[in-house]
Amino acid sequence: MAVTSTAAFAQAQNVNTIPFKVNRQDTQYYEINLSDAPSANNVIFFISGSGCQNIKNKLYDYFKPIHNKFDGVLYSLQKIGVNQDSDDSTCSKEFIENDFFDEVVKEQNLFIKSMLSALPIKPKHVVLVGASEGAVVAAKIANMNNSITNLGLIGSGGDSLRNNLRLLSKESFLFRNPDGKFKEIEANKESIDKTIWGHSYKYWNSILDVNVGDLVYSLNIPVVIAMGEKDKSVPIESLKNLKNNLENQDKHNIEINIYPNADHKLIDQSLSKSYGSDFLNKLLDSLKKQTKSI
Repeated sequence: MAVTSTAAFAQAQNVNTIPFKVNRQDTQYYEINLSDAPSANNVIFFISGSGCQNIKNKLYDYFKPIHNKFDGVLYSLQKIGVNQDSDDSTCSKEFIENDFFDEVVKEQNLFIKSMLSALPIKPKHVVLVGASEGAVVAAKIANMNNSITNLGLIGSGGDSLRNNLRLLSKESFLFRNPDGKFKEIEANKESIDKTIWGHSYKYWNSILDVNVGDLVYSLNIPVVIAMGEKDKSVPIESLKNLKNNLENQDKHNIEINIYPNADHKLIDQSLSKSYGSDFLNKLLDSLKKQTKSI
């Protein structure tokens, strides 16, 4: 069994780790009971951001604010090629070979379908939460998988990564001359050996033109989006533009929250304050607005 008490919930080592095979490759998923007696009628799937660091120890702290507020279970699939027993940021060859958008979407969607099919009942609420890169993946899956009833996005922005990087280049030397880099990526689109901005050219080619704003706009399920006003990884302008467009189009199923002075992780560093709890509670509130059942 997974965690069954608030005291145990605070101990990351008690996250249930379960082997899982996807596309004939071995990985694992993590399971956390979000209440003392969780119901199979409510599930949350969480998709993490980019990179190959182990997500296990972060799950507890992040979802602790809704323990015993959400009567269900959290599932999160670890990416292929990540060492679950290490926090080493050096990525394995296996990880790099599988680190591109369509592959991650496929893996995560297969995992969601597999877990739902194994439940004794069809859940009333299937909540999909994604952070950073995982938010883009989650938005894509929500457009593909009719089982998803509610969507939560953290640090997603509201545009394509190509346009986001152009905006970031105005403020950051790291992202200088993005269009020149885009041409290099286009010329080496299948390369996993050439890298830029922490990822292979193949990775960037796969995700540069995926527009999370378009993906969100096409949805009719409740969507809660959260972003820090001082996010340095994704330009806040892109989400503000999406918010303006949604207001003009009279889309009421999408709630956008921009937190003052908060960073990419929704943390106000000056106040040592996290807005993660506020986002999660707003996400739970959206369950009352659910527009479909699976």
